[in-house]
Amino acid sequence: MHTLKAVGSVVLGYLVLAILLAVALTAAYLAMGADRAFRPASYEVSPLWLLVWFIISLAAAVVGGVVCRVTSRSPRAVISLGIVVLALGVLSALAPRPENTEPRSAEVSSVDAMMKAEQPPAVLWSTPVIGMAGVLLGGLLLGPLLGPRGTQAQHAGSTH
Repeated sequence: MHTLKAVGSVVLGYLVLAILLAVALTAAYLAMGADRAFRPASYEVSPLWLLVWFIISLAAAVVGGVVCRVTSRSPRAVISLGIVVLALGVLSALAPRPENTEPRSAEVSSVDAMMKAEQPPAVLWSTPVIGMAGVLLGGLLLGPLLGPRGTQAQHAGSTH
């Protein structure tokens, strides 16, 4: 039962991270608009978008880590979530990306923006590391502070 709880907590932490990330980045894009999210006449993301992306990505990962820790009460589950985030992020960075040769129009839907955005390679490869760091920060440092009282005392006497 303990393992099932840990797996469920990893899945829940990841879902919270992914949903929060999608909602927050979509809201940020809609608030900023294409002209501030991209460089002029291209799908290359702007420095402002990179800053917004970094803050939102880190915050979502921290929240996912906290959710995992609070629901599992286990640092091992948090480490597992961090490994999952790292592995999926590396797979995403390795995925082939089509080149956008068309110029960007003035109005770009959030779906088109997501599909056509061109991020620097350093961003693609830093994403998994930022995600893992955020999960570990949230789950290992903040989670114990925000979780139910007595968690460490319960684990100290546990044989699991």
